[in-house]
Amino acid sequence: RYERAAKFIETVTDIFTGYSWAPWRKNDTVSMYANHTGMGMLNPFNVVPLYTVARLFGVSSEWWDIIFTPYYTASFLVDELRPFPAVFGPIIEKQIPLNPTVENSWHGSSPNKGAHDCKLTT
Repeated sequence: RYERAAKFIETVTDIFTGYSWAPWRKNDTVSMYANHTGMGMLNPFNVVPLYTVARLFGVSSEWWDIIFTPYYTASFLVDELRPFPAVFGPIIEKQIPLNPTVENSWHGSSPNKGAHDCKLTT
């Protein structure tokens, strides 16, 4: 659910910043600062909290409190992420992935480690 919310925010943000459609942005790197210039300033997700969007996409408050908040508060040195602007969600997901994909994390075997070396528990 969070992954769908982040993708929706990313799509809307792209409409305002032009990363995929504007010829002058084709070689630009996605940046948090793009929303503070030009049409990016009109993006409603600059002021809508990520928590609100996540809840609209069905993310539970428990998941937010138990999974999301501890995972990202260590990176941002804060203890409350509910007012965090939604535009930052897709960007932090690319830098500090909560949902590992082939694009943002390593998938494969290792000559030195095996499946028994990695045991994930909650």
